[in-house]
Amino acid sequence: MMEENSQTLLNEVRLIGVAASPGCVVAPVVVITQDNKIIRHRKIKPEDISNEMELLELALGKTRQEILEIKEKLEKDLPDQDAAIFDAHLLVLEDPTIIEAVKAQLAEKLLGVDYIYQQTTKSFIKQLRQIEDEFLSERAADIQDVSRRVLRHLQGRSGLSFQLDVPSIIVAHDLTPSDTAQLDRKMVLGFATEGGSRTSHTAIIARSLDIPAVVS
Repeated sequence: MMEENSQTLLNEVRLIGVAASPGCVVAPVVVITQDNKIIRHRKIKPEDISNEMELLELALGKTRQEILEIKEKLEKDLPDQDAAIFDAHLLVLEDPTIIEAVKAQLAEKLLGVDYIYQQTTKSFIKQLRQIEDEFLSERAADIQDVSRRVLRHLQGRSGLSFQLDVPSIIVAHDLTPSDTAQLDRKMVLGFATEGGSRTSHTAIIARSLDIPAVVS
């Protein structure tokens, strides 16, 4: 009986993915759950719209500072073309089309700005992903990355929430480019994600930072 149990424990499980960043590491695995906090409806009055927009502007400002700090920190490690990924994030952050759509939805639905911003950006992401074009697909990923950061600030939450006690391999549904850029390379030896592709911004940053990665 002991021999059967031991044999069961030694059975190997293989998961097939796409090599996104070269390297081979052996370490404990830490599973990171996706940051998908459900935002509840919060009723507002017409006279509250200006205050809600002020909350959004404050969150946009904090996110802008956050992105600039990430870019500045990594400029010495990333080639110019890879660092430009964060310039794209700044453009998404300040995209007047998204901001005007949020303002219009606030007036129409009279719900809290965090919920409206989440639903508006989800709509943009869905539209872009329905078009089979690599450039537009990456733009959808950029919107998702930026919107998650804005929502964290709207709700008073911090960024990456996991703590590692020992050097580990991260396993997650997906990692955004900015979250990848902020990984502690002494503690995160590599990562594997269910989503993503070899040409994604996350994969590009992983290669630039020499973090072994498997995606898809």
